[in-house]
Amino acid sequence: MTTARIVVVGLALAGLAMLGIAAMLAAQARSFLAASEVGRGEVVALTSGPRHAAVRLTTRDGRTVNYPENAAPGPLAVGQVIPVRYRPDAPAETAVFDGPPYRRAWRFAIAGVVLLIAAAASPWAVARFPGLLTFPKVG
Repeated sequence: MTTARIVVVGLALAGLAMLGIAAMLAAQARSFLAASEVGRGEVVALTSGPRHAAVRLTTRDGRTVNYPENAAPGPLAVGQVIPVRYRPDAPAETAVFDGPPYRRAWRFAIAGVVLLIAAAASPWAVARFPGLLTFPKVG
């Protein structure tokens, strides 16, 4: 198998793997959205920078739960009220900032599409630029 063919196959497989991961992440997000509720969270302390905080969540049934928020999309301030999504059966373990649920899935999907485009463009690039994927022999 030639080096160019190995590169094409590798890029295509990596792209397909990224799309598979994106599908899995989207399914997880959809499942979490279906089983979760949104509550009121209050930032009680910043732990390591403005995007990492200790948050006190008040659930719909009035329970209070503290959890660490490590994925805030923007800077937080002590006393700030934020929406928190959680599963009612396990709020302390599942609480997260209620942001765009499919963000990670989209990132993997875009990366997968870029890799598939690179795989499709590789034969053209090798034909247009001879020697692009040739490496010196070792030994």
